[in-house]
Amino acid sequence: MSTDLIAADARYRKAISLAADAARIVVVPGEDAFLVPAAEGGYYRVDAEGCPCPDATYRHTLCKHQIAVAMLRVGAAAVEANASALARSR
Repeated sequence: MSTDLIAADARYRKAISLAADAARIVVVPGEDAFLVPAAEGGYYRVDAEGCPCPDATYRHTLCKHQIAVAMLRVGAAAVEANASALARSR
């Protein structure tokens, strides 16, 4: 994996900005879905079916909203694993 290639990808950089402001991403209660802020206002619903934004819909690729949710899922798993490891070491 080339970190230069990832760093140069505008979609990935935008996803990092979205994920960094995680408080603005809303978990849909009782569902495996998230409401992710849209650049033009409002939210896009990201779930197992994907994202309805133009990038995902017309380019048939992962959009910044989906990438941001994936980053938060990985981050949440890491925080949970670290908390469990810390609890076991006490």
